[in-house]
Amino acid sequence: MWAHDRSAHLRQGSDAVAQAHPLDESFSTIPVAQYDDSGLRSYLKEHGLTLAPGEARKISDLLGRDPTLTELTLFDTMWSEHCSYKSSRPHLKANLPTTGSNVVVGPVEDAGIVEFGEFQGTRYGIILAHESHNHPSQVMPVEGAATGIGGIVRDVYCMGGRVIASLDPLRFGWPVAEDEANAAHHLDIARDVVRGIWEYGNAIGVPNLGGDVYFHPSFNENCLVNVVAVGLVETDHITHSRVPAAAKDEPYDLILVGKPTDWSGMGGAAFASATLDAAAATENKGSVQTPDPFLKRILSVANQAMLEFARSEGVEIGFKDLGAGGVACVTSELADAGGFGCDVDLAKVHRIAGLPARVCACSETQERYGIAVPARLTENILKIYNEDFALPTLYQGACAARIGRVATDGNYVLRLGGDILCHAPIRTITEGIRYDRLAQAPEVEAVPADARLHEAPRDRIAEEWLALMCHPNLCSREYVYRHYDSEVQAGTILRPGEADAGVVAPVPGWMRAIAVSADGNPLLGLADPYLAGVAAVVEACRNVACVGGEPAAVTDCLNFGNPEQPEAFWQFTEAVRGVGDACRGIGLYARPDAPLPVISGNVSFYNQSSSGRSVAPSPIVACVGMVEDYSRCRSQRFKQAGDKVILVGRRRPETAGSVYRDAGFQAGRPAVPPLDLEAARREIRAVIDLVQAGLATAVHDIGDGGLAACLSEMAMGLEGAAIRGAAITLPDDGELTAREILFAEAGGFVLTISPTVMAPVSEVLTKAQVFWAVLGEVTDEGSLTVTDTDGTQVAALDVSVMTRAWQSALPRLLGGEAAAAAVPDLAALDPDPVTDAQASPAAVAVGRRPRIAVVQLPGVNCEMESALLLDRFGAEAEIFRWTRPAAELEKFDGYLIPGGFSYQDRVRAGAIAAKDPLLRILLEAAEKGRPILGICNGCQVLVEAGLVPGREPGAVEIALGPNRFPGRQGYYANWVAVERHPDAVSPFVEGLQESLPLPVAHAEGRFTHEDPAWFAQLAVAGHVALRYCALGGRGDGNPNGSLLAAAALTNSRGNVLAMMPHPERAALLRMVPEDLPHAWARRRRAAGDGAALEQPGPGAFLLRRLVEMC
Repeated sequence: MWAHDRSAHLRQGSDAVAQAHPLDESFSTIPVAQYDDSGLRSYLKEHGLTLAPGEARKISDLLGRDPTLTELTLFDTMWSEHCSYKSSRPHLKANLPTTGSNVVVGPVEDAGIVEFGEFQGTRYGIILAHESHNHPSQVMPVEGAATGIGGIVRDVYCMGGRVIASLDPLRFGWPVAEDEANAAHHLDIARDVVRGIWEYGNAIGVPNLGGDVYFHPSFNENCLVNVVAVGLVETDHITHSRVPAAAKDEPYDLILVGKPTDWSGMGGAAFASATLDAAAATENKGSVQTPDPFLKRILSVANQAMLEFARSEGVEIGFKDLGAGGVACVTSELADAGGFGCDVDLAKVHRIAGLPARVCACSETQERYGIAVPARLTENILKIYNEDFALPTLYQGACAARIGRVATDGNYVLRLGGDILCHAPIRTITEGIRYDRLAQAPEVEAVPADARLHEAPRDRIAEEWLALMCHPNLCSREYVYRHYDSEVQAGTILRPGEADAGVVAPVPGWMRAIAVSADGNPLLGLADPYLAGVAAVVEACRNVACVGGEPAAVTDCLNFGNPEQPEAFWQFTEAVRGVGDACRGIGLYARPDAPLPVISGNVSFYNQSSSGRSVAPSPIVACVGMVEDYSRCRSQRFKQAGDKVILVGRRRPETAGSVYRDAGFQAGRPAVPPLDLEAARREIRAVIDLVQAGLATAVHDIGDGGLAACLSEMAMGLEGAAIRGAAITLPDDGELTAREILFAEAGGFVLTISPTVMAPVSEVLTKAQVFWAVLGEVTDEGSLTVTDTDGTQVAALDVSVMTRAWQSALPRLLGGEAAAAAVPDLAALDPDPVTDAQASPAAVAVGRRPRIAVVQLPGVNCEMESALLLDRFGAEAEIFRWTRPAAELEKFDGYLIPGGFSYQDRVRAGAIAAKDPLLRILLEAAEKGRPILGICNGCQVLVEAGLVPGREPGAVEIALGPNRFPGRQGYYANWVAVERHPDAVSPFVEGLQESLPLPVAHAEGRFTHEDPAWFAQLAVAGHVALRYCALGGRGDGNPNGSLLAAAALTNSRGNVLAMMPHPERAALLRMVPEDLPHAWARRRRAAGDGAALEQPGPGAFLLRRLVEMC
């Protein structure tokens, strides 16, 4: 009755308002009833809306009147599949276990939280979020992928935590085709997606710890870009995306923080919920948001200060990011989730000029947050953003502004000054719409149990094996993940490529860590979507088990075609059923009767082109596992000759959905391998027990490529590293052929153990009631030899040849022959050792803790770990924010400028930061002899400010140019070795006798000058302090083309050191990769426990020297 009575008043009022805004259709009332379906459909399409005519009529019925164009735009977003889950919600609720004793927050907000544990009186939770940005990445790959990262990390930040890791499962079109233009386009999308991920993820300071890459023709017109974010939060600091109940007792304001609202991303949620039309690619580009990771980094630090202030005041706030639907969506959802209404005034929203009201309300402009705060604290919070962190000075139009208030009447009012755009019960807007879709299974012919494919002659197995390792879906992914920074925050234990899961220790001093992995097989999805859902969960759990992680929770991203098509919707329902069954079948390690909870997720429909082609059904699952003691985590590489190779998990003959079959080879039964969840559960628990007991020296799961690929990957190393071999005898199974044993993809594990622990290992595996067998042993001979039980040779492969082919396949696809040729040679097995005394110099007694300022220029992202490590090595470190008075910087004894992207590296890296008033203080400090260490971006700033080489203090004398690496552009992240230049005179490197392994992570790190002879004179004068040297098989080790392989330069006095490698990321022994071809890695492998791993690492030399020089 209320809506009916109100409608006449709103209709009369809206006519007058529309007349007052003749150039803005936002206020227009749409006479829905006057249109027939065809006319209404044309009107909606003309205004960029994807609502069906029936949905527009239902909106009119709910409101009891004709809606305004703004209201239709708002409902278009809120009723999209992306926001409302209108087709999927019943199936998600029916199939997925979402609760459990370890669940702190389930899938009721933008991210879920699971218990992590208690350390020193503080309880922690792990935040997990999962999203897709598929359509935007197909249309604008760089921006689409970047904003996918930007959106998912906001979800974690809004829970009150900090982001500690990201993962990126990616699916691209087939890279080789008869039509070379199309194949090139698929590769362009892949390259640009990777670029978008590194440009954003690296800038915000979040380590990328994993993901996967698949190529398949079904992704030719629809790539999939899934993103996962992992966060850490103190459980009493959790923030919720709702207006707190306290708003019943005192007034609450709504604050908008971030970029000025613009056109970018308008209609993004609706765009993501519609079939992708290649012919409309140009107009769809407006639906893709514009990323700004620099501003995101500033907002992330400012948000922490805001949350700390709110906690200090003892108040609850509501905190939610602006994604789909923009201002209208965030304000309505914040209010409704708390049981309130709200009144929002678009006139108070900071925006670009000339923006229509409905665009201001619903545009998905990036880098924005909505906050509900007590009105009495509004001015304090505005000050944090606008003054303490100076948002208006860093980005034109950016700020924090009060845009509305919370109301207790349950209504949503959206206005522009005094003119109303929307007035409706808030629940009408947010509750969405539901569809009961038809799901219809396709007709599938049953495969007889005894059916077998004809096999080629047995002597071709080695040839097939080698070809398989070069397959686009099985070759090394190192070319991709070397674009990503996996070391930032200095908590990484295992990186991409080192093991089946990434591992990070997020709490300094605590041995507890988390393991993360994401998985999903599109080939299996095409064969059987139910088993694809099951396998995605099981494989992700196996991955974390390989490093000793106990699966604690999962999140899923379900990527499918058009849900209006019965077969596509059946694929979705089957995959969801599979995910749920697997979660109940695997369960929690610590609570055997409890299912593995799904604490967050996403459904992505309409991954279909206008041609009618859908993507392969792609349920992608990410798992987080709890690692009790990270000192037990080992890489997947073979370690010592003589180690026994153990198989866990029975082999099967089925090969459907395998890479072997996809590569065109034939063997086995042409059906998908059935999954025995009870057997998988026992195997996973047994492997966890072995790793946690320290009995395994390497563990790898059997997945893509089967047992053959598993053994190969354990024998091969990373680029430039060493290799080992193995002598393998296939298990005695008269019912299976050698090809079925080697190439079928039934899951399982391969692990290596020292022969001295065979008895306890046998006891664990036998007690677990799993199938297991000894396959053979590791050798130093660099070959994989496989025989039958009677000694007949099955295959013999040269691991060095296979490694070269495996490592160069993807560089050749993405970077051309130059990139393939640049893959370094293999390392020797035993690098020369470095003495303990040289590696870990004793700190000089200085009698006091010197004060060292870690200079926080806007956009740096390594300040926190730098300060913590300086404290550890004897300093009193303090993060010095750029907004503090410059004169206060004079009071410090020494200085460190950390890495990152200061001032967004506008113009060129470090150029704008060099003009900051703080640099004048540092120039004076250098002249007074105080020590200054600039790392990575800090190095770039010191060069641009004229502190280095400092022959003419304040003058820019050299440059740091873009990396020069054959077949590669942009960011490069890897470990290198540096040594003291023989002519160096700086105290920073005095006494350094041997090389130090350190990570690099930069795009512009090449020391250069127009006159190489002039640069050579710098070296003779002692200005080149450190130079790159050979590491493993990497030749001279120069990663970026620097003149004279320069890695660090100093001034004439030697008290200023500007270096591109990161010593803070190698400051502790645990930070050194155990497979690195360097003696430091051998020391890391020999470390017996956590205490040993927490001892100083190679980077400690330089950090300690900074402290000593104060």
